[in-house]
Amino acid sequence: MRLKNQNCLLPILLLLCMPLVTTAQQTKPLSLEEALTLGVSNSKSLKLSKAKIEEVTAQQKITKEQRLPQAKASIMYNHAFMLTNQFQLSPGAEPFVLPRNADVYLGTASVNQVIYSGNKHKYADESAALLTKIAELDVTRQENEIKLAVIQLYFNLYKIKQSQKVIQQNFQDIDEKIIETEKFVKQGLATENDVLRWKLQRSNIEISNLDLTTSQKTVSYHLGLLLGLTDDNLIEVDTSLNLLATSSSFQDYVNQSLSNRKEVTIADYQNQHSRLNIKSIQSSKYPTLAAGAALYHINPNANPIPKANSTITPLTVGLTLSYDIASLYTTKAKISQAEASEKQTTIAKTVTEDNIRTEVKQSYEGYVQAREKIKLLEVATEQATENYRITNSKYKNNVASTTDRIDAETLLFQAKINLELAKADAVVAYYTLLKSAGMLP
Repeated sequence: MRLKNQNCLLPILLLLCMPLVTTAQQTKPLSLEEALTLGVSNSKSLKLSKAKIEEVTAQQKITKEQRLPQAKASIMYNHAFMLTNQFQLSPGAEPFVLPRNADVYLGTASVNQVIYSGNKHKYADESAALLTKIAELDVTRQENEIKLAVIQLYFNLYKIKQSQKVIQQNFQDIDEKIIETEKFVKQGLATENDVLRWKLQRSNIEISNLDLTTSQKTVSYHLGLLLGLTDDNLIEVDTSLNLLATSSSFQDYVNQSLSNRKEVTIADYQNQHSRLNIKSIQSSKYPTLAAGAALYHINPNANPIPKANSTITPLTVGLTLSYDIASLYTTKAKISQAEASEKQTTIAKTVTEDNIRTEVKQSYEGYVQAREKIKLLEVATEQATENYRITNSKYKNNVASTTDRIDAETLLFQAKINLELAKADAVVAYYTLLKSAGMLP
């Protein structure tokens, strides 16, 4: 009877366990190049900016279409009821008698083309083209920001992965130490307290490993959102790391940044746009010359299809010269306002350049510091390795205590992790320097 119950419970247990299997996170290997490609192609903010480019491009087309001839056609029908249909030009004269009802059809077709308006249309076209270029450059600037964000999150995952590797190595070492110390206890060379210290050390490392696992899931989730991946993907980064060196000086990077950074080019275009705005306002002082032609069809009959010689169809052709005299005194304040705006864009460009220089300086010094930190940590790791070797030898000869041995291993463990973190930080610092100089590939 007990066997039958167990056989019945087995399928139920399998069904209960199935959701645990199906909801497990999938591991997705991803290189840095693939991550950058996904980040740029799936970025929602970039898609929004590109949609703005389409809007500006459409506005540019509208501006160009305004230069085309304006053609209009219309037809109108009127029916008049003569409430009073008699009138006299003077007392005693024979009155005119009009019909009680009257109909009229009026059709018009006209074409007008502005010949000259002080180059307003030219300035409008150039202004719209500049706004399109600014929008396109802003997208490129955002792409570099997104790339750097992807790089930072990617190498945060790398640091977590490398720390986990060091922890796994440390687990193996401690497990061997526990087995070794338990043998020493049997031989009377160690105490149970020594075994407990090693087990406590292992528990502390397990807590660190748990923290790393939680951080890995969080960072992977954030990176997945940035790359447009599904929530159930646990990103596996490439753990092969090449330290990147540079032989360029700080001034070289400054010069590159001032010629490559999109913010500088955008500031130049904004200055040009401000100057065009001034010219456009000044053009209001000039007269406007337009040519036009109009065709009229007048049919004073009730029948919409007129008989011969019962309609009037005049064609008019002419030039119109107009001048807004008020513009002589109404544009002064507008020009002053536009000149003040141009001055602001000129100053804003110098502020942008100073900010870029500051950013390059911080990035350059950060990269130099990261490289120096690696050298110091390499020496520290060598020292920690030698310290552990000496302490371990003393322990085996009953000269050093278990606490000394654990401390030496902890120092070595921390030195290895710090070195791996410093290497990843140096790579991020290098890419940050490239981004600040406008050289991010």
